[in-house]
Amino acid sequence: VSALGRGYYRGKGLGTTGEGASHGARFDSAQPVCYGSMFRPKELGSGGSPSTAAYAGGRIQLNVAGSLTVNGAIDADVPAAAWYNSSGGSILISCGRLAGAVTGSIHADGGNATNGKPGCGGRVAVYQTVATDFGGYAGKITAYGGNNGLAGGSPSRPAGTVYLQPAGMDDYCGTVKIAN
Repeated sequence: VSALGRGYYRGKGLGTTGEGASHGARFDSAQPVCYGSMFRPKELGSGGSPSTAAYAGGRIQLNVAGSLTVNGAIDADVPAAAWYNSSGGSILISCGRLAGAVTGSIHADGGNATNGKPGCGGRVAVYQTVATDFGGYAGKITAYGGNNGLAGGSPSRPAGTVYLQPAGMDDYCGTVKIAN
């Protein structure tokens, strides 16, 4: 399932900065704050530079009564661009149990930039309604900030948020992960 580049166009959206874009994290201290809910993400990623950025990450919402097995990818990412790229989108999943192999990935990553200023990570939230832990899923769940080609490919923008809530836990008491 993919919403790659299905978000806001260049220079558009709530987190647009004119250079890069915020969403689940702030692009830099002088730019717009992050936006959208960490617990119920539904916002599109914001477009970066009006002239060089790719389309931002889109939005995915899945409601599965039983098990959801992810051995491939569910993504709301941003295609790579040369400069000032866009932010990752949103993924909201509710399922009885999340399962999948190490090949599985769920991500709303910011756009890489080969020449500088990648986009920030988006937001991902996964709720399980039956399983009380996430031990059945061996894949990755990320909202990484984009990589900067000039910095040797290391993330140079902040990660967005990943929220995981197993069954039996009160709302807003799950695990929050913010990591590049």
